[in-house]
Amino acid sequence: MLLLFFFPIALENRFFRFLNHPVLLLLGEISYSIYLLHAILLYFIFSVCFPKWIDPSIPPVIFWSTMPMMAILTVIISFFSYALIEKPCMRWGKRLAS
Repeated sequence: MLLLFFFPIALENRFFRFLNHPVLLLLGEISYSIYLLHAILLYFIFSVCFPKWIDPSIPPVIFWSTMPMMAILTVIISFFSYALIEKPCMRWGKRLAS
């Protein structure tokens, strides 16, 4: 089933320009920051800020209702991490290499 999705992408099909949308391109640019920061943010929120939310007696609805908010928070923090740390370091590295 994954082959049906990834094979056309490998052949440079953009799915009727859906994958060229600026928001999706931005998410692609900051994806490494999201990858690095999501576990740190989840750990910080659920162990430091709200440790009672991971108690087994709490209904799962409360836990899972926070996930969209955590995703938005992760994307926002990752954007600033990319813009303030990752992108300037990539520019510096290119200047250093040339």
